[in-house]
Amino acid sequence: MPWAAMLHLRFGNADMAEMLLENFERVFTNEGHGTRHNGIVSGWTLMGVGPTGGRPSDEREIMQMDAGMSCVAAILEMLLHTQRGVNHLFAGAPASWGAVGFQGILTEGAFLVDAARGADGVVQDVVVTSRAGGVFRLANPWSASAVRVAPIGGGRDRMQRGDVLEIALRAGTRVRLTPAAREPRQG
Repeated sequence: MPWAAMLHLRFGNADMAEMLLENFERVFTNEGHGTRHNGIVSGWTLMGVGPTGGRPSDEREIMQMDAGMSCVAAILEMLLHTQRGVNHLFAGAPASWGAVGFQGILTEGAFLVDAARGADGVVQDVVVTSRAGGVFRLANPWSASAVRVAPIGGGRDRMQRGDVLEIALRAGTRVRLTPAAREPRQG
């Protein structure tokens, strides 16, 4: 189910991705939220069902670590995922999450990303830290509007436009991305 959630979020079905993860928790976790191999809801899966059918057997609970870790991966991808070398922010985060954000997600190319989305669904500031140097590619979260790339700790701001922003960064460089119409925050 977590893998199905990832497929749905990649196709823009964020609500379905969230529902699949909620159902996974209900069907495949125990009261301590440990993941189980066998479901606990009759009719959802045949795994763990007794020989005569009916309610799944709870006699021998089998832990399923990879399913739990795939839920973590699905949630990370709901917040930030890379597709064909381009990073996408909140593409799988449903509107019901409202204001949501994260700090320090490591993405392809050794970039750390911090980002927040307001309750109105609009992405706020995005901070990118390059650990190894390279080009960070981001699907423009502000449509095709101009984006200000402001170095944190000094340096000259620059503007970028387009559906995909390509930002060349040296190792150790941090930049803040904001829509050009808004002044960047300090810090």
